[in-house]
Amino acid sequence: MNGYLRTGIGWSDGGQMVNFNAPESVHKFRLGNEANHYGELQFNYRYKNKDSVNLYEVSYMMSKFIPYGSDDYKQFPETAQLYGKINKVIKNANLWIGKRYYDRRNVEMLDYFWLNSGQNSQLGMGIENYQVKNSGNLNLALMRFKYGSNDAHSYVTDFRYLDLPLSEYSKLSFLGQFSLKSQNNIKGTPKSSGYSLGGWWTYSKKNITHTSTVIFRKGSSITESAYTGKTMPENIDDTSIYHLDNSSSFDVVNNFVYDDKRKHAIQVALTYQYRNLGVKIQMEATSC
Repeated sequence: MNGYLRTGIGWSDGGQMVNFNAPESVHKFRLGNEANHYGELQFNYRYKNKDSVNLYEVSYMMSKFIPYGSDDYKQFPETAQLYGKINKVIKNANLWIGKRYYDRRNVEMLDYFWLNSGQNSQLGMGIENYQVKNSGNLNLALMRFKYGSNDAHSYVTDFRYLDLPLSEYSKLSFLGQFSLKSQNNIKGTPKSSGYSLGGWWTYSKKNITHTSTVIFRKGSSITESAYTGKTMPENIDDTSIYHLDNSSSFDVVNNFVYDDKRKHAIQVALTYQYRNLGVKIQMEATSC
């Protein structure tokens, strides 16, 4: 069992308190700059054989997010993760099924998950850590997302080739995704598809880790925030929508960390993000 809890106090000059960040910035700093209460509690069961090798795992996590000034505490915590794994099936690969935070990648000081394919999914399944001899490992996952109480949903196929060795201290990883979002007859949004292509280089030696990342996203592969794998919502207002098939984004992330694991840690991050969301105007029909 393990958990995490964050809480505090704050006030604002009218209205609900918000995080402090620069205008139009998609990032914020952490370390107290979080205008909310948050907690999570996770339970894990692991079955080991006589050689103490984990063969089966089941994990359940509940979580609760409450903005300052909100009465959301009255609602029961949501199920953030609930999945099972069968380990060491073939070439040390693991099979999993359920709802989970799938191999998230982030910049801690900015609270920025630049890769977060599985959070808030309805269901997922995949194979991970399929080892290629002396050449890293392969990971493949499929996630399904549901949107509100209507029938709109999306699917994301996530392929990763991780930790291809370039030298003694550096590795290269690749990402490929394909996504498909269904038509929403209630909101009048069309079916859309999309893809993501990217990669990251990681240098790690003693107390230093440096990661450089480049990711291009197209269409429904663009997510609404760093905290979910759900597609960007199409609706802007009653007369216009984001035309997802024409949208694209490009991210560059550099993250440097020095950590002596005892007293000192330093992190420096440099990020760039470009988004073109392909706005399409829909004028309401009028009659005389």
